[in-house]
Formats: sequence, C-alpha cells, structure tokens
Amino acid sequence: MRGVVVTLLPQPDPARDRHGVYRRLGMFLRALKEVCDEIELVHFAGPGEIASTVASSAASSAFWDVPVSVHLAPLNVGPRSWWQAASVPFTLRYRRDFRPYIGPDQADALRRILGLSPDFVFAHRLPAMAALLQLRPLSVPIFFDLDDLEHRVKWRSARTAASQLETIRNSVEVPALLAAERQAVSRAARTFVCSTVDRHILSDLDFDVSRTVVIPNAANIPNSRPRISREKRILFLGNYGHTPNAEAAETLAKRIWPKVRARVEGATLIIAGAQPEQIPSYHRGPAGVEFTGFVEDLNSLYARTRIVCCPIWNGGGTRLKLIEAAGFGKPAVVSSVAVEGLAFMHRRDVLVHDDDDALALACVRLLQDDVLADTLAASAYDTARTLYSFADVSTLTARELRAGLADYASDHLASDENSIPSPSIRDLDRISDRRSCRAG
Repeated sequence: MRGVVVTLLPQPDPARDRHGVYRRLGMFLRALKEVCDEIELVHFAGPGEIASTVASSAASSAFWDVPVSVHLAPLNVGPRSWWQAASVPFTLRYRRDFRPYIGPDQADALRRILGLSPDFVFAHRLPAMAALLQLRPLSVPIFFDLDDLEHRVKWRSARTAASQLETIRNSVEVPALLAAERQAVSRAARTFVCSTVDRHILSDLDFDVSRTVVIPNAANIPNSRPRISREKRILFLGNYGHTPNAEAAETLAKRIWPKVRARVEGATLIIAGAQPEQIPSYHRGPAGVEFTGFVEDLNSLYARTRIVCCPIWNGGGTRLKLIEAAGFGKPAVVSSVAVEGLAFMHRRDVLVHDDDDALALACVRLLQDDVLADTLAASAYDTARTLYSFADVSTLTARELRAGLADYASDHLASDENSIPSPSIRDLDRISDRRSCRAG
C-alpha cells in the first residue's frame, strides 16, 4: 500500500525543528507506517533548495525514524499583484500562508508526484489540503489533519489585535477560512482535530463531523515522575517564529516576570527555544532572564526547572509544551487559552489565570510551596500518562486510518453498484454522535 503525505513544513533540520508541529506530523508518520508499506513525503521548496531527493529521503527517514521517500514541489514565490493582495478577504489562493502552495506549477508538480493513483493521500494542515483540492478529480481517499481551526485562530487574532486596522484585516479573512475548512472536511475520508473542543466548534457550525476524529497531541511520558526541583526557576519553551509563542514570551518577560522577581529572591526565568530574536525583550536583556536559544537536551533543561509558565493568548490547537511539562513532572501556571482543549483542570493539575497579577502570584506560590507544587505535578503527570501517551495515541491514529480506508472503499463500492443501502449500525452511531456533539 502506497501513501503520499503532503505537508507545508520545510524539510526538517534536526538542530532546529523539534517543536510541536513537527512532532505532530511525526506522530502521524509513525501511525502511517503501521498501515502502509510505502510512505512518500512531499515538501515544497524554493529554487535554491531543490537538492538530491535521495539524500533528502535518507535524512528525513533518520529524522522521523520512519522510512520515507521525499519529493520536492516548487514553492510559488512570485510577487503578488495589487489586485491579488486586495482579493485576500475573498479567496485563500492569494493569502501569504496559502499562496506558496497553490498555483499551476504546484498543481502540475503534485500530479506528477502522485502519478498512478496512490492508495491514499494525507494532507498535513489546511494549506496542504487546499493545494490537493486543486487536483480535480482526485479519486483517492484523503486524510486531513486540521491541526488548528484556522478561522478560529484568525478570529482570536482579530479580538486581540493592537489596532482597529489590524482587527478589521483579520476579521475579513475569517469567512474564506471557514469556507475552506468546510470544503476540506466534507472531502476528507477522515479529518483529525486536536481536541473535543475543536470537534464541538465544527459541529456547532453545522459541519458534518461524522468523519471527524479527535487525535490529541502526545508525548513520550516517562514511566516515573521526576521530583520537584528546589531551584527557583521558571521556564517558557517554544519556537518564537510562531507569533503566539513570541507574544507569550514577551508578556512573561516584560509584565509578569518583574512582579515575580520582586517577591522571590534569587528566582530566574528561562526562555528557551529557537528564534528568540523574535521576542522584543531579547534585545533589552531583562535582569534575571536567560535566553537559551534552541536546546538539544530537554532532560537537563527540565531538570533545572521548578515550574512552567505559559501565558498564551492567541493560536489554536493544543499545547504540546504543557503535555511535555506534565510528563517531566513540572507544575504549570497557564492562561485559559493555553490549556484550551486539554484535560488539565484548574487547581487539580494546573493553575489557570488570565491577568498578569494573578499569573505572577500563582508563580510565586509554586516557587515557595513545595506541597502545592508537588500535588499539582503529580496530578498533571497522571493525566498526561493516561490521555496523552505517544504510543497510545499512535495506536488510535492507525486504527482510524484503517477505518477511514474501509469506509471509503465501502462507500465507493455501494456507489458503483448504484445501490442505496439502508443505514448500518455504524451510520446510526454516527448520527447519534453528531446529535450528542450538538447537545454538548
């Protein structure tokens, strides 16, 4: 069986690309390995990046720890005309985060790569799905990872924008994103989302969620929980090329951290992860803050960390960094957006607050109260081990891939025979599931 995965991610760099979006794709590749014999991975690349696909395949196979054959499709790098830029609110094809993957050259490259129809195609995120939907007809099952609800991310950005012009610019793009998500979900044999929250949102918007499955982010959770550190260190970890992470790190360094430092003598803040130069405070060098850049050894990073603070206000999906922190036995102080979609509960697993003073006070408490810190860490670790274990989620994903292939084959066999079968038990279960989602 041959599966083709199309992703908008660049070819991975082992010294840089260990953050959540790469790890989620890696989780799907592990599951795909259980389902098919050949996995072909399509990246988009600029003119100067087209290299030997043999070398790329070997490097990618080592990175993912999954045998893959790499194909490279050209990015659409030409300039936009004024009318293309002006049409962004009405069509995705000219948006800066979609246009690189959409166009005649990109469609031709994808057709050549697909060649004789594969057994299935996997679209990693919405721009990749939009690129595939150019190829009509595409008579193979498509699996679709809607990692973030893009319309919700854009709407949240509009609500938190610093200017009225930015609010308007973000708001007018929401309808086109919503339409693209609706088309993608209707076409997919299975759509994967990060949480039940995302699935309920789609259901409330009258999406057909009968083929939409929750595949949570996951991490390798150790068999035993590390002890609470006595060091008075707070950690924020992320890739700061992702704007919500850079905004959260700036909030932490500029507004929350000074309040903590004033109350806890000897406390330090670690802001770890790639592209710290995207954080304004990085250039100011605030007292007591260490910017590490990319960290290869997470074990040593977490070993010298007491607590994690994650004041994220924007973005979508779920935060793998919180699952990972729980696996490392770290109590966390988080915003409600940061914990959205995860099963971590306020005062049981984490402390959840949405203003600077409350977040700072919660950090102070966990730096000073060993009992509270240990209690929260123990509960969060148990929750992560129960719900977000990498091995368990990979098994669930492989099962849903097989079920999607079987459903697609059954539906098309029935269509070929021009028959109208009576509802099966599975169909009735789906209808019941949709109703229960809407009721929820």
